[in-house]
Amino acid sequence: ALDSLAGILWRSSAKGREFILEHNGVETVTNAMWSDMESADVQGAAMHLILAMAASTDGIAENDMLANQESICDSLLFTMQNHAHEPEIQLRGCLVFACLAGASSDNSRVADGSLSGAMLMVLNAMGNHRDSLPIQKAGMQALYHQCALSVHAEANKRTLMETKLDNGLSGIDIILRGIEKLQEDYIGSEWACKICWYLTSSEDLVKASANTPLHDAVIPICNRHMINPAATGLVEAAIGTIGNLSYLEKKHLDLTDSGAIGMLLDGLHYFGDDYEVSFEAIAAIANLSVSPYARDSMVKSGAVPMIIAALRSFVDFPEYVAEGLRALVCMAIDSEEAKEMTATNEMIGVIAEASSKHDILTVQEMCAALISTLSFSQSHCKLLLDCGAVDIILCAMDSFSEINVQDAGCSAFRNLSCHLQEPDKLLKQGISERCIVNAMQAHQNSVSIQANACCALWHLSFKSQRRDPIVSPDGVACIVKAMQSHMESSDLLDWACGVLWELVGDSIEIKKDVVANGAIDAVTCAMVMNPNSPSMLEKACGILSCVTSEGPLAEAVANAQGVSIVTEAMRNNATSLPLLGMGCLTLRNIAFLLPDVTQEASPVISTVINAMQDYTDAIGFQAEACNLLWILASEDENCQSKILALDGLSVLMKCLEHNSNNSEVQKAALGAFSQLASPSNQDDDMFSG
Repeated sequence: ALDSLAGILWRSSAKGREFILEHNGVETVTNAMWSDMESADVQGAAMHLILAMAASTDGIAENDMLANQESICDSLLFTMQNHAHEPEIQLRGCLVFACLAGASSDNSRVADGSLSGAMLMVLNAMGNHRDSLPIQKAGMQALYHQCALSVHAEANKRTLMETKLDNGLSGIDIILRGIEKLQEDYIGSEWACKICWYLTSSEDLVKASANTPLHDAVIPICNRHMINPAATGLVEAAIGTIGNLSYLEKKHLDLTDSGAIGMLLDGLHYFGDDYEVSFEAIAAIANLSVSPYARDSMVKSGAVPMIIAALRSFVDFPEYVAEGLRALVCMAIDSEEAKEMTATNEMIGVIAEASSKHDILTVQEMCAALISTLSFSQSHCKLLLDCGAVDIILCAMDSFSEINVQDAGCSAFRNLSCHLQEPDKLLKQGISERCIVNAMQAHQNSVSIQANACCALWHLSFKSQRRDPIVSPDGVACIVKAMQSHMESSDLLDWACGVLWELVGDSIEIKKDVVANGAIDAVTCAMVMNPNSPSMLEKACGILSCVTSEGPLAEAVANAQGVSIVTEAMRNNATSLPLLGMGCLTLRNIAFLLPDVTQEASPVISTVINAMQDYTDAIGFQAEACNLLWILASEDENCQSKILALDGLSVLMKCLEHNSNNSEVQKAALGAFSQLASPSNQDDDMFSG
């Protein structure tokens, strides 16, 4: 009777449904199941009829025969438990639960058994009948619907991850065994791969799956069905699973060694026109390319041109563009081969198109980041400039103030300004400087932004052919603030001092502006904090040498202990000629205007005389050294005595002989020599000419 009713319902679903509902058919079936629970034949037939009731051919919620029939799940569960080794009952039970889970997503009145242990019963069925292909397939369908479609899907996913059967197998173990059994069945395999995809779809779930071999199961099954046009869903789910697992950096080695990269690239190749598959592949590649081991393998496998081709195809899709550019950024970071393949007119055109089309944070960030990465290579900078890279950077920095965008933009300006000998095209009528300064103001705690910004401004100031200053007063204030806030970064201090040195040489107004912003204290403090950084110390002394040419400013430097700080810097870096030359000039300027500081500067005399003996061909240094000895000898008897005690006269004589053709050195050396030989003879023309 039950089988006959099931047959009628399968053949005439609408009329049969109405008839059964009219005559309380669901309750009748339930009563029959409980009355003959020990009869496998009755239970199997009842299961058959329930399956016919549960399987809706039209998918309309109003036609769900099992709505508001919660008792049916209890009957199903009890039957499956009592007849665990009856294949037909287990098969039909899995199919019914698959239907109920699917129906519950659209109809809250349908109870799918999730809260009563339906998933555990399905897993038991698959575990007890591991050699039954139909049960494995039906069970996989049920699990897929429970994890993807059920109204309790989120809870079901966690239940599946945590479940342990009585035989010790976990839910994941059952799925892996099912995949092995279903490997020739692409529909069953698709459900299995989708389960794996959903089980890794959130941060907590993917972490819970970190120690499972899900990747070892989905990669072979995906490769097996890769060229099957009907297996698009399987490939998408398998690639999505790898993409989710690739968020775990500790899985990168396992994924790479298991052949994930080849699978992902094949996905791009065979399904390049399918947005969903291609997107999952490109996202997974972007995640994996964070790992040096993985990205090296990708570059060697030809990933770069494939990604570029994919970006051309999907440039209108911002999420796709962001992932594709992220992958290229990671690959090009430390691969010259990847940079060469990416730095083309075509690819930069794609970046420009994406930048103009998508005013979205992720896209703009990656556009700026890729320009920054490519600009590390000097050979690419002219191409980048000619193809509109500056406009791309400015677009990103103007649109979004987020730290990653600003950091990428400042880094790009730094690289371009370093490599281009004539960087005036970078300036864009002051827009570039404004963006850089805005970044410094917005992210004062970012050492990277502050350092890159200072470096960019230094090179722009140093190389520019413009007569007016490149850096605005706001820029000066930001540079000084950066120095004050990040004394631990010697590179930042080096570049910041470089900018300020370029600026203070232009006019007295700029010098006063720089000093008013606290530059003297910042510079002298930087010198104290970094006593063994000759490059930074040279630039710092360069700033002080320019500032101290003005009386009030020289006094400010002296009051900031500038004399002793410069003296110590010279003594600690006695082999750095540029530093010694700038130090001599700074001390001479201060001593000329403030004679009382000569005794404070006297410890440097031995360093200067020794350097004069060691570097006789360094004309610029010899001139500055002689001028310093001249002023020290003229203003302080102790300094004069110290110079004489160190055989200063013979050193000066040797300097005169060795540089007989250089009038500047001759004048300075003769002045110092005369001062030492005739102490009463003060030369008022020391600074003439």
